[in-house]
Amino acid sequence: VLTGEIIDHFNGREHLAARVLRHVNDGSFAEDALRVLRGAQFAARMGFSMAEETKALCRDMDLSVLPRIRVMEETSKALLFAEKPSVYFTLLKEIGQLSVLFPELFALIGVEQNAKHHAEGDVFVHTVMVLDECAKRRPLVKEPLGFMLAALTHDMGKAICTELVGGEITRNMLSRIENGAAQPSMATVKYIAQRLNVSVGFLLAEEEDEILYFKSAEINNIKKAYVNKDYLLCREMCINSEWKDDELIFILSESCIRSGIRAFAHGALRQAVNFFDEGLENCYGTIYNTDHIKRLAQSYFDYMCLISPTLDSNSSYTVETKQLPFLKDPFSVYSSIFLYGEANGYSNVPMLEERLELLDEESSFFAHISAKLLIEEKNYEEGYKVLESILLKDNYEVPEPMLYFIFGDLEICCKEIEDFKGAYNYSKCKIDLMQKLLG
Repeated sequence: VLTGEIIDHFNGREHLAARVLRHVNDGSFAEDALRVLRGAQFAARMGFSMAEETKALCRDMDLSVLPRIRVMEETSKALLFAEKPSVYFTLLKEIGQLSVLFPELFALIGVEQNAKHHAEGDVFVHTVMVLDECAKRRPLVKEPLGFMLAALTHDMGKAICTELVGGEITRNMLSRIENGAAQPSMATVKYIAQRLNVSVGFLLAEEEDEILYFKSAEINNIKKAYVNKDYLLCREMCINSEWKDDELIFILSESCIRSGIRAFAHGALRQAVNFFDEGLENCYGTIYNTDHIKRLAQSYFDYMCLISPTLDSNSSYTVETKQLPFLKDPFSVYSSIFLYGEANGYSNVPMLEERLELLDEESSFFAHISAKLLIEEKNYEEGYKVLESILLKDNYEVPEPMLYFIFGDLEICCKEIEDFKGAYNYSKCKIDLMQKLLG
């Protein structure tokens, strides 16, 4: 950057100048079949050609494994943004993948037309030429995607019904169209919807309804990612979605909070704060009740502030915890006891026994509160044993920030039982961990 020198190991500048798309590694390119479609739509949108060695690699890849929604996404980009969408489909034909992804289009190849009216060639050639002409008129229509899909599918029926028997059938069909009597069968509409991975309703919808059908295609994948606890992916899909409504924003809030909890557990506290802030911000963008999200975020915020006040939320959305419901989430229960106990003494925690009953007695949360009660009673030796058991037992899942307080409590116990070497070691562990948590 400082010298202005450009290091170009793969001759990318030369390929860009020649307007050629060329992959850089056979192995990595072949790992994702979607790259074939992306290459085709990039070629169509940017006016590039594809290198012969890249075409050869694309021919050998199995595109049948691609989910229909991914095929639809890449195809939509070519239809909506390419000056010549024909390049996309012609390139797929050239690399032998058109028959895999679009057998209906592939069936149009070689279907003859009346040369008097269609001198351009067979129905496939005619279809891609229509696409390019329609692309010039995309800015003039209200629904460009529907417009381009109509152009793409307008002659698909010719593959199975073309028969050159004269002009009488043509005149009759034109008459039916002009009088509004020609309608596709529901079986045809269902088939096209399935192939395009959209609902039947989308194909039949008026303009104001389209958002519902696009959302229906996305929401299942978003919910699947959430159910599978892939919260980062769920969050990313929600953010990238063009069709945001209350349900989507609610799921986004949940995903942000869950991503923050994972970051917290792994000791990435600043990242956790950012996720919590984002989740809180989105809470105020939906009509759904998000009180539990606010309470959950606040329990983590308050806990982290005891490690360092600099970790407090920077969000402009303040949370009034007194008005929020008490959560039975294990960490929230533990955090509520811990925060009150640190400030007012553990024996003074309201409804302490009831709250402890909400915690699994085998959990690290229960063990830590038990140790704190023993320390408060000046029973340092027993408190030390309980704290040490948290570190030694494999079945305890201990969030890294919690270790910071456990090390501090172990330091106190060691001092009181005059194990000064142990106190020094735990003090050092606490300082080292704090540097990691705030790093």
